[in-house]
Amino acid sequence: MPDEAGWKGVASEIQGTRVRWRETTTMSRAQDDEILTTTAAGLLVGRSGTAVRDACVAGRLPGTKDGEGFWRVRASDVLAWAARRQRGRGNPLLTPRTEEVVQLLSDWGSASAEELAKVMQLHPGNARKYLAILGAEGRAQRQSDGQWVLTTAEVSLAS
Repeated sequence: MPDEAGWKGVASEIQGTRVRWRETTTMSRAQDDEILTTTAAGLLVGRSGTAVRDACVAGRLPGTKDGEGFWRVRASDVLAWAARRQRGRGNPLLTPRTEEVVQLLSDWGSASAEELAKVMQLHPGNARKYLAILGAEGRAQRQSDGQWVLTTAEVSLAS
């Protein structure tokens, strides 16, 4: 007897998980357009089930929730989504600009975080972080007036 999604199936659990796998027999759909769980869809395209679910929630992948609250997607939609979607999130991390800070301190003799931020077009907090990194490495030190200078060992290396 068909269930709420309109297809027959035998429900069983995958060992060691809470995921339920349903073997389906398609009724009026083409064989290549079967309905999949997010876990099965992820296995189909080499992604995680969570990535598939997140794409459904964000509206990047068409899907529907079944009566139990699980997302169901068509195999053809998942394949199309995977073909146009890049893996990974965001841009790669930028390399720290500490060497640029060292060069400026070498040229100027001393500078504050705010001065460096203006010249390097950074947020002052980021300039402070670069200076703190140099301080932790022993390459620069903060004076009592808030100015940063290179240590004597770093000055001889920068020359």
